[in-house]
Amino acid sequence: MDCPFCAIVAGRLEASIVAQTESAIAFLDLRQAVPGHVLVVPREHVENI
Repeated sequence: MDCPFCAIVAGRLEASIVAQTESAIAFLDLRQAVPGHVLVVPREHVENI
């Protein structure tokens, strides 16, 4: 599995982390549609939401 979100959660990829909890992490999107766009992902890999 080569999931970039899992790599960010594990600290293997750099990210500008905005907030984090036990179950989720929020970070700035590298390709922001609008300034300040934030992605929020669960800490556990989810194949489909």
